[in-house]
Amino acid sequence: MSPTKSPKEDTQIAVMANDISYIKKSIDDMNSRLDHHYVTKDEFDPIKKLVYGMVAIVLSSVAAAVMAILVKK
Repeated sequence: MSPTKSPKEDTQIAVMANDISYIKKSIDDMNSRLDHHYVTKDEFDPIKKLVYGMVAIVLSSVAAAVMAILVKK
């Protein structure tokens, strides 16, 4: 004889099944966002090099200006 399930257990199973389907849908949504809306490392690398280069130029200019002020005195 198999034990009978109470209505509360049936409700809990239905809620869990609904939660699992919601989690699956959320994971599919996240995967599609990752595939379409984010930049890969290879695509970002040239931009990173450009920005680092510009920052290096600005910092070098500031250092040169400070040294020029110190040399004048």
